[in-house]
Amino acid sequence: MGEKINKILRKPLYPYLYGLTFISFKSVQYSPSFSLSDALGCFLIFSFSCYCIDRILAKFSTSAYRSLSIIILFGSLLHVAGIAQLLGYNYAYIPTRFYLFFYLLILAIIITVRIIPLRFPDKYAPSLNKVINVFFLITTVVFIGYSYINDGGKREQEGKTNQITHKNIDTTKQKDIVWILLDEYASTASLKKQFGFHNPLDSVLHQKGFYVFDSIKTRFNNTLFSLNAIFHLDDSIRPSSFYAGVRSLRRSSWMSLLEKRGYQFVNLGFFDIGSHSKLANRSGYPQTYIDQLLSGTLFSLVYGKLKYTPEKCDLYNQEVLHRLGDTLLHQGDQPRFIWAHLTIPHEPFCRNSKGIFLTGRSYDETDSAFIKKSYVEYLQYGNSVILNLLKNHPELSRKILIISGDHGPRYPWLKDKTYQKWPFAAVLIPDSRDTVSLKKLQYISQLPVFLMDYPASTR
Repeated sequence: MGEKINKILRKPLYPYLYGLTFISFKSVQYSPSFSLSDALGCFLIFSFSCYCIDRILAKFSTSAYRSLSIIILFGSLLHVAGIAQLLGYNYAYIPTRFYLFFYLLILAIIITVRIIPLRFPDKYAPSLNKVINVFFLITTVVFIGYSYINDGGKREQEGKTNQITHKNIDTTKQKDIVWILLDEYASTASLKKQFGFHNPLDSVLHQKGFYVFDSIKTRFNNTLFSLNAIFHLDDSIRPSSFYAGVRSLRRSSWMSLLEKRGYQFVNLGFFDIGSHSKLANRSGYPQTYIDQLLSGTLFSLVYGKLKYTPEKCDLYNQEVLHRLGDTLLHQGDQPRFIWAHLTIPHEPFCRNSKGIFLTGRSYDETDSAFIKKSYVEYLQYGNSVILNLLKNHPELSRKILIISGDHGPRYPWLKDKTYQKWPFAAVLIPDSRDTVSLKKLQYISQLPVFLMDYPASTR
């Protein structure tokens, strides 16, 4: 038996075992999302690709070391984002020149690997195969073992929520709640200090009866965690990862409470929230197990480049606005919570301040002058969108209306990092002038609790 195992281990199986190790490594990052059928499917595709490449290489060389070229090639495809980050590149701004030089280097390494074995007899290949095969087998077992040990703790942590009680109110008097979220819309103080821009939207909304927050904050500087805090009424534990954050939104405690009070939820966003599916797949966060496996690979990066073009992002925003307008015009028998998530003024910058569509321009994270100008102009376009909604839908004045960002801009050349957690926020509550209670709120994620407990007489 031992001799048979030794004979098998001396074969060049390590390209296939590398695929198994890679899937184990990606799965252990968030094991609750694991799908056996998807994992098997990916492993079969990977194995078939390895076999095809091996057959192609065999036509040009009979070297027993050709499997080294296969593993170098797949390593460069599956870990390219991690390598770029190790070299100091920002994940969102990996330039085209990096890919060009990186894959030219990989090609040179593969050619070198093909040449060097000519000096070594093939008789050493089985021993090398055995060492690499055993390494990947042990690594895979370690990942699976870690997942098994760590999984229980993650599940226990994600299951923890504080039991929050709320005042009993007359549900027949509940008004619609409309929350328009402008992704990465900075607070007025941040815009003034970091961009030299005095936002006129504050005074306009104030004249229309809104309470505009001076310095409300978010607990997190990214969209997914910030929304988790909102949709769990600020009682959620920080998700252990982006994968856990996506899963957590699907179990929104606020949605559960609202629906118990008779609310209908209208999801015009790009996350599944509660039991309600997203409007469109526009999120940059991995939302499925396949996304989890491919995250950080060349395939994911290329897909992202094709997915987040200005044309497609603008089309999404226009669809949200169209659906929002239609929803506002048709009132049902139930009170509604309408969630509209716009990707304005987040990159890519789709329009200028006059609403003219912009074609994409190449730039990197250090091009501060261009980014500042584009961000402010796109934000101004967002202002015009909000004002047009208020003008064309006077019924909004009879609803609870929240207009906010989720966090502030996070460009590396912005020196004051505290502003990353200062979003814009304004609230309109019809027939109410109680600004004292609103002033007490420190975090935007406390707004849901405030709305759940607000006296029915103001509704």
